Amino acid sequence: MNKFLKKAIATGLASAMAVGCCAVSAQEKSAVDSNYIFGTVDLPYADYYYGELNEVAENPELQLNAEDKADPLRAEGVLDAVSSATTSKWKGGYGTSYFGEHENGDGGGYIYGVAKCPVAIPKALYDSAKDSISKGETARNSVLSIVEGFTANDEQTVPTEYKVLNGDGTLTEMKDSAEAVKVDVSDKTAIENNTKYGHYQINIDDENLPQGKVDMQGVVIEAVDASGETSKYALLHLDNLWFQSGHIAWAAVDGFTTHGNTLKYKQFADIQGKTVTKVRYIVSNGADVEYKVNCFCKYLLQGGQGYSAENAEFADGAEIKFTPNLPDDSSYKLASVTHGNTVLAETDYTFADNTLKVKATENTGVGTYSLVFTDDKYVNTNISVQFTSAMTAEQIRFADNKIVIDEAAGVS
Repeated sequence: MNKFLKKAIATGLASAMAVGCCAVSAQEKSAVDSNYIFGTVDLPYADYYYGELNEVAENPELQLNAEDKADPLRAEGVLDAVSSATTSKWKGGYGTSYFGEHENGDGGGYIYGVAKCPVAIPKALYDSAKDSISKGETARNSVLSIVEGFTANDEQTVPTEYKVLNGDGTLTEMKDSAEAVKVDVSDKTAIENNTKYGHYQINIDDENLPQGKVDMQGVVIEAVDASGETSKYALLHLDNLWFQSGHIAWAAVDGFTTHGNTLKYKQFADIQGKTVTKVRYIVSNGADVEYKVNCFCKYLLQGGQGYSAENAEFADGAEIKFTPNLPDDSSYKLASVTHGNTVLAETDYTFADNTLKVKATENTGVGTYSLVFTDDKYVNTNISVQFTSAMTAEQIRFADNKIVIDEAAGVS
């Protein structure tokens, strides 16, 4: 429980026991901390997440010349604004975000960060910063811009959650009076690779998930490398987080596009080979939710790596030879073969020496065959090939509203 709330409860109980008629006023007084000014401010993602990704101690001394510690997070492709051409997504779709239109008026817009984030500013820092602003002074960091955008609450009672602004422009992680809800979903949550939403996608199904449109303020994932060192990564609305809050995804190399948007990737460039162990949802006006997971981020294949093959004519025993172009330390195995909507059983085909041989069964025939190969270290890779028909264009025609195939084609 938050230390301010503990103090409030203790003082209220003591007052009630001593003088019953004075219990309410004493409790109200104890819920106010005159050392801080409480309010809200729109925070860019970089400022919001800096304290969630790093240990930040409180320091109320105004430091106009201190470096902007969150500056690396502001870089393009890290935690800068999310751009979208889809109005229904960026324009108020996420209730915890703030946004604006593209400069060129093309109908698209940006999601800049977290809207009306609860913040506590030490009173001495607030007064010093306001004085600097009145004098026209500037800062190398965000401290003055945050104070300028800050709106103090009408009632200065201690809120249930808030970040503390420091004199160097950094903010602490969110201080929450509600203890986080912790759920272990490691036995039922897997990670997918190369979905239409990202190189890596985790799907969580749980009743404690926040609502994507209402109170999902942000998400931080933690991943552990082979040496046991933990890294943290921040997720952004629309880029990684959607209305269905249980679905999260991200890109790890440049060029991944979904819904017309190219995903940011620089923050995740080192996540390959690590195991995601925790997914923490930061919930607005409620208890955060922490999920324990065990999701290994397999290494991605480089451009051009995978399998290649040429098509063949369909027949009983027809073959297609696959040529692998794979990392030397990989050990890919064929995981599945699908023909149309049918997943074939091994009675329908054989696969040996990188060669697929089909049998003429009720499940096989002319058409597309999709193969998926899996590896313990590297992401799945797939390829689609065609078993074509031996018929020529002259052997098939349309007559009397029917498709007619010549007997010479050997098809009955």
